[in-house]
Parts: sequence; C-alpha cells; structure tokens
Amino acid sequence: MSDKKKKCCKTCPTGPTGPMGFQGPQGFPGPQGLPGTNGATGPTGPGVCANIICTNEFADPNGFILASPGALYLYTNPAGAGTRLWVKESGAGTTTGWVAK
Repeated sequence: MSDKKKKCCKTCPTGPTGPMGFQGPQGFPGPQGLPGTNGATGPTGPGVCANIICTNEFADPNGFILASPGALYLYTNPAGAGTRLWVKESGAGTTTGWVAK
C-alpha cells in the first residue's frame, strides 16, 4: 500500500495559465489637493496722467487747448520752431493760461 501512495502522490506538471479576468469598475476619485501658493507680485506699470497733451498742431496752445491748471502741453512738430513745453498755470476750464517753459 505504501508503494501505491507514492505513485499516486507524485507531482504532476502544472498546466498553462488561464486567461485574465475582466477589469473591475473604476473607483471613486480621491480628495482634491491643497491649493498652491501665489506667485510674486509683478512690477508696477508706468503711471498714467490724463493732463499731458502731445500734438504737432499748435505751436502755442493758448486759445486752442482746453485744460485744467497743472496740465502739460508738448509741441511735437519736429519742423516747427518755438517752445516745446507749456504748463497750464491758470484758467480752469478755459483755453488760456498756458505758460511757455
């Protein structure tokens, strides 16, 4: 009997691997990550001034350009002669009060 047990218990070769099973359903998404840090603040842009007038039309703004005191007038005509910079020193809401500088 012991000889029969030895014959019956011998190891048989393993067969080929079977096909892969179906993929299961996708799981739920994980929690959202923490927000990132803010970047550095950029440089300040150039200033904007509404009281600067640049034109090549009038060599003298008096009688032509309406502005408030403190405004600047730049005459930009390269062929024109005369003063290039004028400052409005008086006459709020008028076309007079421009002083050549």
